[in-house]
Amino acid sequence: MKSSKSILGGSIIMTIMLLVTVLTISTAMAYIEGPYDAGSGTNVVGIGTEPWQNPENLTTPGSPYTMVTLYQGHRYSNYLQGTQYGFAIPTEASITGIEVNINHMSSSRNPNVIDNVVSLVKAGTIVGDNKASAVQWPTTLTIATYGNPTDLWGTTWTPTDINSPDFGVALAAFRDNNGNNSRDAIIDTLQITVYYEFSTTTTVDCGNGSPVVNYGDNLTCVVTVTQLNGDTSPNGTVSWTTDGNGLFNPNSCMLTGAGGVSTCSVTYTPSAVGIGTHLITTTYFGDGYFTPSSATQMVTVTPRPLTVTADPQSKVFGNDDPAFTYNVTSGSLVFSDTFTGTLTRHTGEDVGQYEIQQGNLRLSANYDLTYVDDYLTIAKADPSCVVTAYTVEYDQEAHTATGACTDVKGKDLTGLDLTSTTHTTVGIYPDDPWTFTDVTGNYNDAAGTTDNEITLRVITIVADSKSKIFGYPDPALTFQITSGSLLAGDSFSGELTHQPGKSIGKYAILQGTLSLPDYYYMTYVGADLTITGIRIVIPLVLR
Repeated sequence: MKSSKSILGGSIIMTIMLLVTVLTISTAMAYIEGPYDAGSGTNVVGIGTEPWQNPENLTTPGSPYTMVTLYQGHRYSNYLQGTQYGFAIPTEASITGIEVNINHMSSSRNPNVIDNVVSLVKAGTIVGDNKASAVQWPTTLTIATYGNPTDLWGTTWTPTDINSPDFGVALAAFRDNNGNNSRDAIIDTLQITVYYEFSTTTTVDCGNGSPVVNYGDNLTCVVTVTQLNGDTSPNGTVSWTTDGNGLFNPNSCMLTGAGGVSTCSVTYTPSAVGIGTHLITTTYFGDGYFTPSSATQMVTVTPRPLTVTADPQSKVFGNDDPAFTYNVTSGSLVFSDTFTGTLTRHTGEDVGQYEIQQGNLRLSANYDLTYVDDYLTIAKADPSCVVTAYTVEYDQEAHTATGACTDVKGKDLTGLDLTSTTHTTVGIYPDDPWTFTDVTGNYNDAAGTTDNEITLRVITIVADSKSKIFGYPDPALTFQITSGSLLAGDSFSGELTHQPGKSIGKYAILQGTLSLPDYYYMTYVGADLTITGIRIVIPLVLR
């Protein structure tokens, strides 16, 4: 029995290692057993009428050959079945393809011999596809190939099926005309080559069965690579990609495991919501033993919920608005994301509360932004009140403190009441109260006191100097007002007097009974009354 067994290694391994950097999936080792010759050749009825002669000759390449003669009325052969190929494929392997090489010929220059059946035998039974060709057999021994490394002939295969002595190939031939001359269909060998690999399947689970994640949050993705047959655990590297914007940490992971099952995990952080779904693809590259495999999972990416709450603000009526600020009260920003825009408020400048509004404060579409408002409170302003007290001489008139209350822009406000500072009579009036009562609703009421006074009316009189001759009557004693004045309707009462005396000399003129009403403060400046003697002229007589 002629055979060969090989592994695509050596330079192929080197090529694969170089290609890993540019291919999504590296090519794992492909295993080959064969081509093997049959260990047993038999003629099997069940088709046609003509038996194969010396079917055992197909177990050894070269002459003598196995043949069947086809002639008029006897155009179809039985099966020529080759079995007992002696395969020993590991039970953990997965069969990927079967190839059959038939070295055959026809005895005539006009052969007219064609395939009737070319099928595989599993457990002694013909199964799967019939790959018979309509091409006439050549007149010299020529190898015809059926199947290939990825052809399973329309059925499934296990290493046990292949290793069984009842595994093989069945061939039947026929003449495509019914001429008088006979034709010999000749077979040298029925060789089989089996291709196999150690296959894996990959599954991925993101989020422990709930593949939903907010933008910027982490989602754990676990990959499981399972050998299809056996308990040798896959090892090697698994890579991760996404059709959305996202980050894997790490970018690849190394498998560990036992019992034919290996796992590793990464975290996935979406860096953009995109269309709301991200296709996660995990790829096991395989190695020199296991084949590559991959899996995908759709992850739902939702906008990141975030709540901002406006800070309450206040100001005094007439002042500029403060800056409208806010705080993140639920959720958080991720990456280097920032807010754009500013808060605004409901219009109005009078005292009261005004809603602080979201304005054009925004985040990107990656966020589900909730805004909670608050209020700007405009408080009443204090008026600027200046009240001037008075100190005046009594003048029979009513006097009131003067003043004004002005707003934040210096304009007069109404509402100042100074009536309690009004007085007419002489007196000192401490703590005269004044009040301001706002009528606009934007100012606080105010109050205060002033110290006012109406003083005595000051007047100064100066007596006129007077003289007389001794023995004569006193002249009228008069005076002048030198400072101050009398109010209309007022007059002096009483009269001046002088010091007693009649003799020649000077006598002080006194205030006497001269007076004014009580609201005057009179200052008297005196003078003198001078009494002189009589001048007598005596004539001088000269002698």
